[in-house]
Amino acid sequence: MSHPFPLSTLAGALTGFWAWRTYRQHPASKGPARSAGPLRLLSLFGLGVALALCALLFLGNNHARSGTPSADRLAVPTTDFLDSIGVVSTFPDRGQPVERTIAMVKYGGFRWVRAGIEGLTDDGPTNVGMFLRLHRETGARLSWGMGSGGFDLPRLLETGRTVARSGALLAFEGNNEPNNWPVRYQGETGGGLEHSWLPVA
Repeated sequence: MSHPFPLSTLAGALTGFWAWRTYRQHPASKGPARSAGPLRLLSLFGLGVALALCALLFLGNNHARSGTPSADRLAVPTTDFLDSIGVVSTFPDRGQPVERTIAMVKYGGFRWVRAGIEGLTDDGPTNVGMFLRLHRETGARLSWGMGSGGFDLPRLLETGRTVARSGALLAFEGNNEPNNWPVRYQGETGGGLEHSWLPVA
């Protein structure tokens, strides 16, 4: 709660009084012939700064009082914020054990992990079962995509259905970096660095 007479305003007023008193006590300020000596100029400058400071503090204090009371602000659960953050991680096919990924997702509290069929095999270290374990142990759901240069849409849908039946599917994701990797659909190739974008469109 703002104090009706903040100490910062009092400090500005005292600074102005000091500047005025210094100016009045200076010999050059008395009599008809007043000289613009350095001390007089300094006093006038201090008085001007003090008045400007008081005005700014007064306006700022009034603005703060007119703001929306904190009691009227709606609190947003932390889970809503964490649900909006997706993270990318490496998986066993790239040398990181799934235990490390699980530990990091738990530590950060993340609820969304980017995953998909890139590097996915039936019996290799990176398989659908590994992703389901990640979901079970962290609660994170997966955006399931084709990865870089992938265009095996039937496999994406087949494995995605398995992920969905376990409650781990958040969304399907399109091709990764189609500006660098070509996209092939219904026999036509487009995008990437060397192909027309008309098939993609």
